[in-house]
Amino acid sequence: MLLCGQSAYLFDGSVQQNFAEYYNYRDLPPIDPDKANAYLNICSARVGPDALCATMSGGERQRVFIAICLSFLPKVIMLDEPTSALDDETANAMMSNIKAFCKEHGATLITVSHNKKLSAMYADYTIMLERGDWHG
Repeated sequence: MLLCGQSAYLFDGSVQQNFAEYYNYRDLPPIDPDKANAYLNICSARVGPDALCATMSGGERQRVFIAICLSFLPKVIMLDEPTSALDDETANAMMSNIKAFCKEHGATLITVSHNKKLSAMYADYTIMLERGDWHG
């Protein structure tokens, strides 16, 4: 299981260097820029592997971090407020792509979101928390 928190941690180097660093932490060989770019596209990140992370917006950084996490092909991925820094169009595109990606790879996607509209569009199941109570 992988958790992609709301606050993405990226190093100041390039996107490709960030992929390589996270792969290094897992003792895996780095992926090539074309594969990294494919994961960036899934996350609607309109940056290339050579883009510098230090100059990116919060939403761009979040999408790059999610792309890195997806590239590990986890069986379960949990996204915490993945669209909080995105406009509606980008949020819809990203969630649609991620849901399709997870379905294709047999991964379970768990998303924590305050966006009820997006949840209604993409969730197979929803649990609502209200004042400490949950409703399934």
